[in-house]
Amino acid sequence: MERTNGRLGLYRLELQIVAGTGKLSISGSGAGSKTKEAIKIAFDYFKANISRVSSYSKAGDHDYHLHVVEMHNTGAASALTLCSFLVFENMFYSLSEK
Repeated sequence: MERTNGRLGLYRLELQIVAGTGKLSISGSGAGSKTKEAIKIAFDYFKANISRVSSYSKAGDHDYHLHVVEMHNTGAASALTLCSFLVFENMFYSLSEK
């Protein structure tokens, strides 16, 4: 969430994971360059630390597509690093539980 013109932004992050080679793609109306940079930082941190979540799976075994949906039309968000990491980690943890 980020303040733009005194308004609080709200974003929905939708993650799709499929078999692949560890690639990340980002789309959506809220995915400006600052947002993509924040998500990339989160993804790199996720890949570097995934062994703490699951010792059986590797981040490179899947491709990731993160879609950013801007709910309040406040513009791109640059403060999505932690939120993005939590989305990657939570989804991957759910997959490793199966």
